[in-house]
Amino acid sequence: MLYALVGDERITATPSARGKCDSCPSTMIAKCGKIMIWHWAHESLDHCDPWRQGETAWHLGWKAKFPKEFAERQIIRDGKKHIADILLPNGKVIEFQHSPISSEEIAERESFYKNILWVFDATDAAENGRFQMYEKDGYWTFRWKAPRKTIRRCRLPIYIDIGDGQMFEIRKIYTATESYNPDRPRPWFGWGKLTYEDLFLKQHMPVP
Repeated sequence: MLYALVGDERITATPSARGKCDSCPSTMIAKCGKIMIWHWAHESLDHCDPWRQGETAWHLGWKAKFPKEFAERQIIRDGKKHIADILLPNGKVIEFQHSPISSEEIAERESFYKNILWVFDATDAAENGRFQMYEKDGYWTFRWKAPRKTIRRCRLPIYIDIGDGQMFEIRKIYTATESYNPDRPRPWFGWGKLTYEDLFLKQHMPVP
């Protein structure tokens, strides 16, 4: 996580520091290496949000683009509590997802957060050519080989990060119908909108 409580203040990690999680009793240990963004790790996740996962540099980097007051905010609803990656003043939640996620958890998060926007990490797919885009008559189509199948379970807006500051908003997904090797996943086709990280942030960042 990017922030932990030290005293009464949520702060970023500093070398050798220790803090507290503001959502569970766990001690937070500062991780200040040379590769990843400095961050905090739970000493124990036994009593924290069950949706918490180990975070990658990609995940931490996205959260760091937003002001502290919007990042890692706890939401309590119907006796349950979860930590949203980003909670905007209008109630919209932005979830950044790098790790695999089940269809069941996607449905649970959408039901709990209600107003959620997904951002999935597809940089590897774009880099190795598995995700390709084609401009056609003012809009963009795409072909995605070996996609992350559970993304189709999302019922609320989906963006994918394809690297180099580019993002793709998926509007419609189709599964290939022609015969493919049954041992290989069928590619996806569809259409959507090409956008950019700076435009995405400008669109969703609250106006001061």
